[in-house]
Amino acid sequence: PLVAAQLVRLLVVDPIISQHVPEDLGTQLSREQQVAVVKGVHELRDHIEYDEIVGRAPRLSEGQLQARLKDRARELELEQHKESRRAVGNIMGDILFVGALSAS
Repeated sequence: PLVAAQLVRLLVVDPIISQHVPEDLGTQLSREQQVAVVKGVHELRDHIEYDEIVGRAPRLSEGQLQARLKDRARELELEQHKESRRAVGNIMGDILFVGALSAS
């Protein structure tokens, strides 16, 4: 049953979601997802600051730093939206699989 459920998701649900659900789902991130993005941005800031302190990297201007942090925030937001799409796909796949099992 587990293999069949995965096949339903892979062959039926994922293509439908890829075609009809936008990348960012047109929604705001949940509070938990926002916290994950902020945490990732803070980790990057800390990493950059550490590299500057120990002399591994030149000091960035405020504009350069903000641009890197903004880019990272966008990457992390996209990852969170992809995770949401996967969750929607898993739910739809489970519903289709259960429906198919109960119909047979």
